[in-house]
Amino acid sequence: MTVATHEELTQAWCKLQTLLPLTAIHTDQQYDRAIAALNGLLDTVGMDEEHPLSELLDTLGILVEAYEQQRETPALPTNAALLAFLMTEHDLTPADLTELGEPVLVHEVLAGRRTLTPPQRHALARRFGVIPETFLSS
Repeated sequence: MTVATHEELTQAWCKLQTLLPLTAIHTDQQYDRAIAALNGLLDTVGMDEEHPLSELLDTLGILVEAYEQQRETPALPTNAALLAFLMTEHDLTPADLTELGEPVLVHEVLAGRRTLTPPQRHALARRFGVIPETFLSS
């Protein structure tokens, strides 16, 4: 058995990369290529865990999953959801939040029909010990 030279290994790796991406995915173009390759492998391998390309399929799947998780931006909770959570955690009722005004106004905020004003966001931040930016401006 002969040992490949560094140059031969580099050329082989470059050729393989044009056919099938096997590095971390950083761009949408790389992602599209990886998905196309993944779909091709799925068509070939199917559910056969004994197939010679099964581990390659798993590896590419891990790379694709890592890129997808990196791109996902968790949705920020709405002011209504955040306020409802904080009220539950502190065992408060709408009547307890006098800094927002009458309980009916608190209900309006909780229902998402009323936005918090800057002074209200600051007052809630003081009450709950968070920064005012915790509450969205709209």
